[in-house]
Amino acid sequence: MNLNITRYFDISESSSDDEIVAEYVLMRRPKVFRPRNPPLGHWDEVDFCQRYRLSKESVIWIIRNIGDELKRPTERNYAVTPMEQLLLTLRFYATGNMQQCSGDLSGVSKSTACKIIHAVSRHICLKLKYFIAMPQTAAELRDVVESFFNIAKFPSVVVPSVVRRFKTKN
Repeated sequence: MNLNITRYFDISESSSDDEIVAEYVLMRRPKVFRPRNPPLGHWDEVDFCQRYRLSKESVIWIIRNIGDELKRPTERNYAVTPMEQLLLTLRFYATGNMQQCSGDLSGVSKSTACKIIHAVSRHICLKLKYFIAMPQTAAELRDVVESFFNIAKFPSVVVPSVVRRFKTKN
């Protein structure tokens, strides 16, 4: 952190001549509001999928499910919208970058990016049971193992089925 430190001396009449009190005053840098991610309409479907690894339709569906939990109580200080939070997190997942890089791409600080990624990930995990289901019976388990073997030629692999929204590609 690059804070300006100003040092000044306080020489008091009541203290002895040998005692000089030095105080350090931290002067904060001014706030900088950087431009943020453009809305969904900025990229076409192909470019959007390349950047976020999901379609626009899927992102809108996710934001409908967790957007209320991500909404900030106030719009003061240029608050980050739920859509911007989700896009930052998806970009972090898709690229594998450091949080600082994802924050820079989204126009927020490193600490804000960390908080956003944590919050969005937590809310997605809380709703995970609505998205993914493991096979419940032995027959379902056998079908899943067999279908995955037919797709990828891996023996005895159990893959959770995506329940509500997404479909696995063959």
